[in-house]
Amino acid sequence: MSSFEEYFSKHASEYAKSKSHKSGEDLKSLLTIVNPESSWKVLDMATGTGFTAMAIAPFVSDVIGLDATEEMLSNAVMLSEKSGLRNVKFIKGRVEHSGLEGGSFDLVTCRRAAHHFPDKTAFVVESKRVLKDGGLFALIDMVRPEKDKDNVRNRLEILRDSSHVDAPTVKFWSDLLSKNGFREVETISTKERIAFPDFLSPVNVDSEEGKACLDYLKSISRESLVNADIDPDDLSIIKERVIFLYRKVE
Repeated sequence: MSSFEEYFSKHASEYAKSKSHKSGEDLKSLLTIVNPESSWKVLDMATGTGFTAMAIAPFVSDVIGLDATEEMLSNAVMLSEKSGLRNVKFIKGRVEHSGLEGGSFDLVTCRRAAHHFPDKTAFVVESKRVLKDGGLFALIDMVRPEKDKDNVRNRLEILRDSSHVDAPTVKFWSDLLSKNGFREVETISTKERIAFPDFLSPVNVDSEEGKACLDYLKSISRESLVNADIDPDDLSIIKERVIFLYRKVE
């Protein structure tokens, strides 16, 4: 079992209860800017416990939620059954090679997951493959500040969650999407300052991972902390999430 499968298998029930994942402002913004149509067929990549797929489902024809972790999918199925939704299906698969038919979706979404992907290019290429010509791709994820030259944020994330690979910069994503057959429609950034214990969730402050994160931050210079959007005094963190809405053009 890979590190991300181990992590999400362990914490699947916590994610199923996460208010932020269920109804975060980024999800509301996604629905607004995408403006889904009733005839659309949608694929939600790395769907987790299915909150994004279920939020879109009432506005479209069909939604498939794809994830690589059985425990996350089991929670997604349970939550969708409770919601009474009938047009959502959850399947196991990987974002780099979903096995789904090419050119079959009007919209592909991926929310709060891409920082776990080791091969982001393969993910983008697969998303393009399964989209219809002119289809929309909506990626939502946290990004690293451009000024964080010491890569503090990614090092901290890995200590908190061993399945974390890399949260790149806004420029990284815009360049990658533009080079792989997508054209920008809209890019929206949201920022919120969160307390250190909230940043750790679902990891506990007193856990081995929580203590490792705290020790790491205490070892960093004030300048490096500031450049990483971390307050040197109370260790609160500005988390930036960006919605990248792009259209398949070739």
